[in-house]
Amino acid sequence: MIELHAHTTYSDGILTPQQLVERAASAGVKALAITDHDTLYGWNEAIAAAVPHNIEIIPGVELSTVYNGRSLHVLGY
Repeated sequence: MIELHAHTTYSDGILTPQQLVERAASAGVKALAITDHDTLYGWNEAIAAAVPHNIEIIPGVELSTVYNGRSLHVLGY
């Protein structure tokens, strides 16, 4: 199982990167993308936490922008 859109406390998530990895591991996730809003800070913590669980961390980001007066969120991996 994979999860390609997850947020940590570095943006609007409720779990720290380590807690998110542990929750993902207990759910059987094998690949997890950390896609916090407008920040890359959670990656290193998640990568370190993932090692003992053998989970692949996919670095990502959800960029917030405005186009033609509308708020858009663009995912990048």
